Amino acid sequence: MKRYIKISILLLFTLILFSLIYIASVCLPNVSGLDQVIQHAEPENRLDSVGVRDFIELANEGSSTEGQIARWLLLKSMFDRKYSNFSFQVQTLVLSWYLKIQYSEAEVFTLYASLFSHNDIVGLNNFSLSQFKKPVSQLSDVETAELAVYLKSPNYFIKHSKRMVNLRDHILDQYNKNKLQDTQQKL
Repeated sequence: MKRYIKISILLLFTLILFSLIYIASVCLPNVSGLDQVIQHAEPENRLDSVGVRDFIELANEGSSTEGQIARWLLLKSMFDRKYSNFSFQVQTLVLSWYLKIQYSEAEVFTLYASLFSHNDIVGLNNFSLSQFKKPVSQLSDVETAELAVYLKSPNYFIKHSKRMVNLRDHILDQYNKNKLQDTQQKL
């Protein structure tokens, strides 16, 4: 009897695994262009040299950068296909795993900065130029925190400036606490 239960569980997991592989191979958007996005990214959108990463990670509290990129890619391709909520979540999970395995952290942040779009503005640096009239590398900590807040939902936070300021201040507080802890650990 125990043997049949083990075999049944193994078959169930195999079925689930093949279902995920099918979803990944058939339903996910074409990711072959991601290497080109990384290669042709503006220097300002290469976040390995800019201190924006910490603010973005604090603003995303709990959601991975890979997951955000996966959602953007899937949402851009949604107009061609119909997704149920469950299949969208599974596809997001599979695509974020793919990004985590395939690309380094610097490349993931470059994708994040390059694929961000709001209205006709594409790229984090272009959004920074439109909002603050300066490139990402020249932003102050307050402006960088504000930029990270806008990345979550630009339309919402542009309309609700008080909520943007509250979240920006929270992110700045967290950033300063983390910075203080890092300084204390080095001593």
